[in-house]
Amino acid sequence: MARPLVTISLFTGFVGCLLAGDAQARDRLSLQAAAAPAIVEASPALAPFQHVRNIEDRWTIAPTLGDCNDYAVTKRHELVADGLPARALRLSVVKTASGIGHLVLVVTTNKGDLVLDNLTDAIRPWQRTSYQWLKIQSAEDARFWYAIAPARAGTVASLADSKLRLASR
Repeated sequence: MARPLVTISLFTGFVGCLLAGDAQARDRLSLQAAAAPAIVEASPALAPFQHVRNIEDRWTIAPTLGDCNDYAVTKRHELVADGLPARALRLSVVKTASGIGHLVLVVTTNKGDLVLDNLTDAIRPWQRTSYQWLKIQSAEDARFWYAIAPARAGTVASLADSKLRLASR
């Protein structure tokens, strides 16, 4: 379903405030982020076809209307332009509960990997989504993709009492 991308700038500004430690942004989200575990890269995987080739359904930055692919790449592009490190912003392919392929942006922080997703306004830890995690861009080189290892049990920490910073992976 195509939706206007007008809210992307507001959303990325809001995320920027959150990552910078803005208390009001944290309060509005009432986020819970996992202290661990982070997404673990397993074996190498093929990149999504649209990531490799400019075909009819290519990923577009800041189109007037877009799908999950356009939202994720636009969010990543704007956050990198705002000064966040590219290696902390990775695209990930997931499968929704209904079995549909979906692209999200994963932000690596010191409190775990958080998901920015056009299907919800909530920013959630990756293991708190209902998705089946398939593959993710490499933190070392965004041209390479890896299968995602299954999640391990972890503890949950509140963001209300701590500053959220990008992890230096």
